[in-house]
Order: sequence, then structure tokens, then C-alpha cells
Amino acid sequence: LILGGAAIAIQSDDRGRLVMLLGGAVAPGGLWKFAEIGMGLPALDGVLFADQLDGAPGSIPSRMAPNTALGLVLAGAALLLLRARGPAARMASQFCAISLLLLLILAMTGYLFDLEPLRKVAFYTAMKPETVLGLGMIAIGALARTRGGGMIALLRDNGPAGAICRLI
Repeated sequence: LILGGAAIAIQSDDRGRLVMLLGGAVAPGGLWKFAEIGMGLPALDGVLFADQLDGAPGSIPSRMAPNTALGLVLAGAALLLLRARGPAARMASQFCAISLLLLLILAMTGYLFDLEPLRKVAFYTAMKPETVLGLGMIAIGALARTRGGGMIALLRDNGPAGAICRLI
């Protein structure tokens, strides 16, 4: 989350490679979680922070939630595509950021109304509220950085199309 925030904060024309590097560093953690679930790889957070995550003997260790992993992948993709050239890349970045916001709305709704199925996937750990807020800031920052075109330009339109989009 820190790397994603840094990528949004230092966004400028002369730092394009650094922004892509920081954005690209966000997604692999989420991809590793999916590889862990699908292929039985060791948990990345358990390898890096085992002594801080494992509780008392017999307790369930704290691990990254699958919806958090999906959020990291979407945030990383949005940040990576942010610096790519062309309208298709801008649309893809916005699509990833909006998809991330929809995922976060589900998790936040689960916390606001105490609906565990909305913030948790199966028997895995729930997405933490701090993660929801951090990923939400990254998604909103990515959308703000692409305001000149794509879906965001439609939302900013002063005509009837923009009014309808804002109502929806």
C-alpha cells in the first residue's frame, strides 16, 4: 500500500519509470496469494513475517485475504497502466481502479452493516478496514490522474451524458 501511495504521490512526466516500478511492485503480492491458493506455495506473508503473524500454538495464523490479494492486483494494474500511452491503456487503468472501488464498496458495506460474507471470502481472513481505506485512496488517486479521458471524462462532461453517468 505504501508503494502504491508513493506511485500516486510522485506522478509526473519525468518520473514515469519510477512510477511504473512502484506500481508494478504492488501486484506481485496479490498474485503470490493466488499462486499460494492454487498451487500450494508457502504463504508470502508467512515467509517474510512469520514471527509477527503466527499466534499461540493451535491458533489460526493471520494471512492475507483473497479479496485483499485481488485488490492489490487491481491496484498494481491500474498504477502500471497509468503511465502507459494511448486511450486503451487509460481505459484499462480506469477499469481496474473502478473494479477495485466496487470490491472495496462490498468490503466496507460488510463492515458498516456487520455482514461478514461481504468482507470475507469463504474461511479466509477478512479484508481489514485499514486496507480498504488504503486501497480506496490508491484507486481514487489513479482515477484522478486519468481525468483527461476515458470513463472519467464522461463523468466530468457537462452535457446530458455526464448528468446521466453521475446519477447512476
